[in-house]
Order: sequence, then structure tokens, then C-alpha cells
Amino acid sequence: MRPPPRSDVLIPAQAHPRWAVYFVYSLSGAAFDQHRFTVQQLRQDGWPVLVVLACAERPSTAVVAQWRQHGASALLWKEPHGFDLSGLRPALQHLLGRSPGCDVLWLNDSLLGPFHSVYELVRHTPWRVTGFASCFIIEPHIQSYALFLRTLDASLMQALSQVVPGSHCLNQHSAVAFVQETRLARHLSQQGSVGTLWSPLRDDMDLTMAYPYELVEDGFPFLKRSILGKFSDFFTTSDALAMLRRWGHPVRDFELFEGCGAFLQTTP
Repeated sequence: MRPPPRSDVLIPAQAHPRWAVYFVYSLSGAAFDQHRFTVQQLRQDGWPVLVVLACAERPSTAVVAQWRQHGASALLWKEPHGFDLSGLRPALQHLLGRSPGCDVLWLNDSLLGPFHSVYELVRHTPWRVTGFASCFIIEPHIQSYALFLRTLDASLMQALSQVVPGSHCLNQHSAVAFVQETRLARHLSQQGSVGTLWSPLRDDMDLTMAYPYELVEDGFPFLKRSILGKFSDFFTTSDALAMLRRWGHPVRDFELFEGCGAFLQTTP
């Protein structure tokens, strides 16, 4: 447990009916091909993108200008510690002040894509909070790498604060998984219904690892980057790169670092 990371708004958001909040962990502040692809895809899907940039120092004006050039409509810096969920709170607080009542898509850079329209997937879902995949490992929960939140307001922020408080942050992966991710849907359900688009057939299954390519072919918009990183021993890298090429995703960074370099170590 650590004090919450410092954060600062570098490019303020403007009022819009819906926003995508994209968490990027890059100690240098630089955008990799993956990040540029994601921002471009989201913009083509109609989402203005608020990038939450976790990097070692407050970005220079040159870095801010680069992110604007890459397509970021808004930019928020946060200190690196605290994992992605510690960036969700300041981002939503900012949007609540600048664009109250908007719908929010949240995603982090453990994901590659989207390869399909996210808006078409979520626009007619019946729930206040939509997860893209559920998981029953530990306990039934929605996976927090991507969420869709309808009608951002103070009550939703209050429910989120029970899981992601402003007083401190968690700085170990196991703590984030056990204490925050597994409880997120439970507390957000206090302000409306919660559902998920894909669910596993077995309690011990993570769909994004068990059927990563089949999911995308079925309409799931994302591929987990870890199949080319920390879980690459369980997958054939050439198959993954071939799929990415077929879906139009740049692969230069993956080929350059052969599945284990600085790029693939950007997310803690």
C-alpha cells in the first residue's frame, strides 16, 4: 500500500457524450506502435480519447505535443506506481467535471486492438456497467482491463471509491487482483446493473488466454498482449504475429524485441 500517485491534467477534456479512457504505462512517456494503433482505432470508432499516461516524470511539452499528434483528445499524467486502476479514479473525476453524464469506455494497454467496433458492441447493452469478459478464478468477477460505464455521475464515483479510494493505492499485482478487480462489479452494482459480454464455460478458465484468437474472430475486440510477453511460452509467437498482421496491427515492436524486450515490459 502506498500514497496515491500524483496526477495532473495536461490536455483537458471537452464535453462529449462518450469518452474512451486509455491507460498507458510508459516510463519514458513515449508512445509505441501499439498505443498509436489503439488511439487511431478508437477515434475511427467515434471515441475521443483521454490518455492516462503513467511515466516517471511529468511529461515535457514535446511529449504532450506528440500525444496530441498521435490523436489524444485529452491527456492526464500520473506517477507510475499504483497500477492502472489508480489512474481510473483521477480520469473519471476529470471527466465528471468536464463532461458530466458522459458514457466512458475504460481500457488499459495490456490489450491490443480494438479489432472490431467497441461502440457497436456496447451501445445497446442493458447494463449500467458492462465488462467484456468475466472470470471465475478467485471468485466470479468482471475483468478490469476494459469496462464500459454509462452516465458518469457522482453516485458512480462514490461506488468506485469503495474499491479505488483516494487515500492510498495498491502496488502489487496480487493485491490489485484480490482486493480491487474481484470487488469492482460488486460495488458498482450498487448504482445499477452489471453484466458481461463473454463468460467462460469453466470456473478455472480465462477466456482471453484459453481462446485468444477465437475470441477475436467471434467479435471480441481485443487480444491480450501477454501472449507475446509474460505468457509467450504457452503460445507460438509466429502465429500471434500472423494474426496481428491479418488484423492490420503493426508488429515491428514485437519483432524487434523478439517477445521479451523493453516494449513488452511497459505494463507492470
